[in-house]
Amino acid sequence: MRSARAAASARVLLAAGDSDGLSYNRQIKTEIPVELSEQIWVGEIPVTLKQKFRLLVQTAFTAKNGNLSASGLWKLDGSLGFNGQTLLTPEMTEEVSILESLRGVSVGVNGIVVAAEFRFGATIGLPVAGAGPWGSLTMSLGLTNGSSLGIVQCKQGRLWAR
Repeated sequence: MRSARAAASARVLLAAGDSDGLSYNRQIKTEIPVELSEQIWVGEIPVTLKQKFRLLVQTAFTAKNGNLSASGLWKLDGSLGFNGQTLLTPEMTEEVSILESLRGVSVGVNGIVVAAEFRFGATIGLPVAGAGPWGSLTMSLGLTNGSSLGIVQCKQGRLWAR
């Protein structure tokens, strides 16, 4: 059995809104990529350590002065690796529900999507023509808060990780 033990958590605190009126209320999608690379030598073999990070934020506010806020906590626990030919993956559990804390006042539906990807690996050989192990963690969160004008205010939130 070859594995690494994982014990981590992800906390999300989010507040977003549009206070300048409907003319400034655009559905904005922003993506920020970052890549770091460092070459080291292991004996006579060149090894390149790579880390990549990407963040995406997309808003969906549909009314003047719309806003929303939420917070949640998830725990990642378990082993990552192999047991014979079986892949072991950590399990994610919700500690604090983001849906219960979702708040916002608006005459329209508001939403936001936030996603982050972390990739890491080691390339054996030349950086342009090497091979080696790598791993990644991708998490995305989507929140939707319905209109405050309805009898029941619809809410939806989902965290997705792989």
